[in-house]
Amino acid sequence: MKKAFYYLLTISLVSSVSFGITSCGGDDDGSSSVIDGVNVNNGKKLTRLEILPETGSSTTTDYNYKLRVLYDSKGRLSSVIWTNGEKYENGKYIESEIELMKIDYDLRLVNIYPSLKYMFSLNDKGYISQIASGSCTYDSYGYLTGVESLREICTLAYSEGELIKSLVSNLQNGNMQLYYMFYGENSSTGELMFYMNSEKHKTYGKNPIQAVMCFIAYQSGLFGKITNHCRYLTKSNETSAVLERNNEQNSNKFVVRCKFTYE
Repeated sequence: MKKAFYYLLTISLVSSVSFGITSCGGDDDGSSSVIDGVNVNNGKKLTRLEILPETGSSTTTDYNYKLRVLYDSKGRLSSVIWTNGEKYENGKYIESEIELMKIDYDLRLVNIYPSLKYMFSLNDKGYISQIASGSCTYDSYGYLTGVESLREICTLAYSEGELIKSLVSNLQNGNMQLYYMFYGENSSTGELMFYMNSEKHKTYGKNPIQAVMCFIAYQSGLFGKITNHCRYLTKSNETSAVLERNNEQNSNKFVVRCKFTYE
C-alpha cells in the first residue's frame, strides 16, 4: 500500500517529499473557477479511486484499496472515505469505512487520519500556497513548479502541458534525486500509461495516506493546473491507468494499476 500510494502521487506530480509532511478529453477543457477563494476544477470530478492487484511485475502488488471522494455544495473537495478500510478492535482487524481526510475551508484546516492536522493558505488563484511547513510556487500558467519545506526542495519542469522531470534535493544530507516522466496508451486495452524513471532506487515516505490525499487534492484543483495526461483520465466516466516506476540501478520495475471514476 505504501509504495502504491507514493508512486501514484509522484507520477501524478504532487510528490509527498515536496511537502515535508511525511482532466482534458471528452467535454472537459481543463478550465476552473475560483469559488470563495478556492480553485475548483470544472467538468467531471474524481469520485472514486481504486488501487487494484497487479500481476507479472517484479514487485508484488496484491493490494486492493477503494476510496470514495466527496465534495461540498460548492464543488470543493471536502472529504475522502476509505470504503474497505480496516480498524483494529478487540484484538483483530475488522473492515470498516474510514474518513482519511476532511477539509475545513473556513478554518483552512486539513484533518488526516488518524490524528494529523495541518493548516493551509491559498493564493489569489485559489491554489494552496502553504501547507504545514511546505510552501508552493506556480508559474504564470498555473502549474506547480516548486515546493520547499524544512527538509527538502522540489522543482518541477514542464513541456507543452506535461510534467517531464523533477528534482528533489534533501537539505539535511545534500542528496539529490532526479525523476523523468513519460506517457503513452496501451492500444489493446485503452489504458493510459504513466512511466517514471529515476537515477537510483529509493524507498518512499512513511505516510502513504498523506501522499494519496495530496494526489486527490491535486485532481480537485488545489495544487494548480492539472497536466494533460492527468486530465485525459476524465475522457470517460471510468478510466484505467497503469503506473510503472523504473530505476537505473537494476531491472526491477514497480507496477500498479488504478481505476478512476468521474462524475
